[in-house]
Amino acid sequence: MGKLTLDADRVKRHLVEPWQVLSAIGLADGAKRQAGGAVICCPWHAERNPSCSVRIGANGTLAAHCFGCGQGGDVFSLVATVRGLNERSDFARVVAEAARIAGLDGAAPLPPPPRRPLPPQRILPPPVEVEALYARCGKVADDRELCAQLRTRRIDPAAVTDLDLARVLRIGALPAWCAYWRRSGHRLVFGRYDSRGNLASIHGRTLGMGGTIPKGVGPTGFAGSGMVMADAAGRDLLATASASPWWSGEVHIAEGATDFLTLASRWGDSAERVPATLGITAGAWNQELADRIPGGAVVRILTDPDEAGKRYAAQIVATIGHCRVCVATMKKEADRGAM
Repeated sequence: MGKLTLDADRVKRHLVEPWQVLSAIGLADGAKRQAGGAVICCPWHAERNPSCSVRIGANGTLAAHCFGCGQGGDVFSLVATVRGLNERSDFARVVAEAARIAGLDGAAPLPPPPRRPLPPQRILPPPVEVEALYARCGKVADDRELCAQLRTRRIDPAAVTDLDLARVLRIGALPAWCAYWRRSGHRLVFGRYDSRGNLASIHGRTLGMGGTIPKGVGPTGFAGSGMVMADAAGRDLLATASASPWWSGEVHIAEGATDFLTLASRWGDSAERVPATLGITAGAWNQELADRIPGGAVVRILTDPDEAGKRYAAQIVATIGHCRVCVATMKKEADRGAM
């Protein structure tokens, strides 16, 4: 056991370069660089948006943690999972394989296995669980810490509460598909609505700055396409696909949860006619949503000033040829202080 432990420690100390390890075991595809490591698609559960952080831990060795399913481990855990080995019963084989990757046994590292296609994701979490969870969420205005964080972003917590744009997770049991959200800090919760304005899923958001935790997450194991965040006017528009007496004729589409709050919270109850405001996340927009916008509507697409924002806007523009479209960035809109 002593020799095996020493060998294992030696191997682990040699495998501390995240991108080298991820490339060797076939997990680098789609990974995103971050300070000190990378964020990858989780090897322990099916997902299409990376939520697993791989970086050097406090003990100086490689560590992985998925904020989507809560699984994690060291470099041996990654190797065992990818190679289809049991980390405990096959530990000697895991160490030997890791040693080959590190080039410590004189043999060339094994080529990475072919990427296995992700199993098809279920589209929606159970509707009863979604409705029950969202119904028992609390008011944003009652959470002092969240209120302070929102104010630093020039978002009025009272407006968020009064317009029911988001809610807060309360203490209590959570469904398995979001059980880790309270630990990870994703306690700001948004309803996600389908193309008919029905509450279909939820989106969790943390307002913490920096770190390795993804800012926004959806239910673990479920896809997020065809659903958007929406204010009351947006939900009404999706439900009816027609103009209501209090709709201004404009649709504002924001990239991300906080930009959605920024736009939607501008319109208080005193406004006679308001735009319909929608919030999108990666891969959410589709033709069914676009078809709910009446012809001739003015659609303002507001994204971040980066390449990803341009891609978001292009995807939406391609589906709404029946509307008048204006594309801008949130930074420019904020500088003007108006829509």
